[in-house]
Amino acid sequence: MPRKLLNVKMIGLFAVLLVLFMTAGVAEEERTDASGQWTYVLEDGGAKITGYVEEPSGDLVIPGELDGYPVTKIGEKAFFTCRKLKGVIIPDGVMSIGNNAFSSCDWLTGVSIPDGVTSIGDGAFSACARLESVILPDSVTSIGDGAFRACRMLASVNIPDGVTSIGDDAFRASSLTSVSIPDSVTSIGNNAFDDCRSLISVNIPDSVTSIGDNAFANCFGLTSVTIPGSVTSIGTNPFSGHTSAAIHVSPDNPTYAIIDGVLFDKQQKNWFPIPALGKARIRFLMEYYTLAPRRFLSIGT
Repeated sequence: MPRKLLNVKMIGLFAVLLVLFMTAGVAEEERTDASGQWTYVLEDGGAKITGYVEEPSGDLVIPGELDGYPVTKIGEKAFFTCRKLKGVIIPDGVMSIGNNAFSSCDWLTGVSIPDGVTSIGDGAFSACARLESVILPDSVTSIGDGAFRACRMLASVNIPDGVTSIGDDAFRASSLTSVSIPDSVTSIGNNAFDDCRSLISVNIPDSVTSIGDNAFANCFGLTSVTIPGSVTSIGTNPFSGHTSAAIHVSPDNPTYAIIDGVLFDKQQKNWFPIPALGKARIRFLMEYYTLAPRRFLSIGT
C-alpha cells in the first residue's frame, strides 16, 4: 500500500477515535419540556424524566411523551420528597423506575405501574408512609434494595413470577400480612422482611437457595416458616427478635435440619437460635452441644 494512502487512512482513523474520545462519558444535557413543567434527558431514543419545575400535587398522571420523545424511564430522585402527591399513574412505555424516584412522598397512597416496567430501583418507594397497596406487573424482574422500605401502611403487594431476587431491606418495616414468593426467586436479601410486624404467613419456594441476614427478624406475628430443600445458605439471625414462629426444614434439605428444636447445619458446626425456644433453653442447648461462643447467634432482645 502506498505510504501516502496509508497516512490518509491513519489520519482518518485518528479523527474518528478523537471524536469518540471527546464524546465518551459526556452526559446528555438536561432539558425542560415545551410545557415548562418537566425536566428530562434523552437516553436510547427516549426521555428519562429527571424532575419538575413546579412541585406536583394531588393525583398525577405522568405524561407519556415529552417534546415528541416517548417517556421510557423515571429517573433517580425524580419525585423525591414530593409531599403533596396522593396518587401517581405511570404511563405505558416506561421500562424502569429509578433509585429513590418516589422516596419520602409522605401522602402517596397509590401508584399505577404499567406492564413493561422491568425494574424497581433501590429505595424507589421507600418511606412512603401512607402507601397502602402496590400491584407490580408481570414484566418486573428486579426489586431493588429498600424498594418499599418503611412503607408503614403497605399491607399488600404481589411479587411477579419473573422476579429472581428480593433485594436487601426490600420490604423492611412494612405492614405486609402475607407474602407469596414465586418460584422464580432464588435469593431473599438481608433484612428483606425485617420488622414486618403484621406478617402472619410466608411461603418460601423450592427455587430459593439463599436467605439473608435478619431476613425475617422481628416478624412478631409470623407463626410458621418452612425452609425448602433448595436452601443451601442462611445468613445470621434470620428469625431473631420476639417471634414465636415454628421453623420447619424440608426433610430433603442437604444442608440444614431441626435438631432438638434448633435449626442446625447438618455438620452441627453452626446453629440458628429460634426465639420461640426461649433464652434459657437456647443457653442449655449451647452448653449441651459445647458450641463455641463465636458460633452463637444472638436472638436479640
